[in-house]
Amino acid sequence: MLQFDDIFKMETGKDRRISNSWLSTGWFTMSIALELCDSINVYGMVPPEFCRNSSHPSVPYHYYEPLGPDECTMYISHERGRRGSHHRFITEKRVFASWARTFNIRFYQPSWSPGHLSRNSTGVPSLPGS
Repeated sequence: MLQFDDIFKMETGKDRRISNSWLSTGWFTMSIALELCDSINVYGMVPPEFCRNSSHPSVPYHYYEPLGPDECTMYISHERGRRGSHHRFITEKRVFASWARTFNIRFYQPSWSPGHLSRNSTGVPSLPGS
């Protein structure tokens, strides 16, 4: 049986531990949902390229810190982080978009379709470590 770390490496080509990545609760939820559900409706997840658009709305990273850092600031800083441990939210969203092309996964609020996203359509450097 594949472990979560094995799936991450298969999908990204990177070792989660070497790249100092922590899998998000979204990763675990999506992985388990794929095993248990015939279809998955995801609400509140922006597409992987969301932060590339300069006109994206500024949304607080934490709902309980409305004046704290914005979502894209955190996503990009975590994606680029080389020291310490980070969630690779943009990388995970690229994986979810890839899975949605194969499995019955739909994204709502905002509504988006995975289309033909490239593996690194975010403009953010690849994960550190191989």
